[in-house]
Amino acid sequence: MKFFYNEENMKELFIKSAELGVKAVQLIAYEPLVRALKKAEEETGEDFFIAATIPLKFEWCLSMLEDIHPK
Repeated sequence: MKFFYNEENMKELFIKSAELGVKAVQLIAYEPLVRALKKAEEETGEDFFIAATIPLKFEWCLSMLEDIHPK
């Protein structure tokens, strides 16, 4: 399975970036990525700065992102 499609891999990548001081992400509104970022925020206690890219189905993608408060 490709790295990007593995939710656990992405969560670990977000956690590692926070450990290195990088707490801002360009997030594509793709369910596994959104879940991975939520889990990373919960585990680290960090509130990432999120710039979201919404590729399709604008309303649905926007509702999926509400919990993580993109900027």
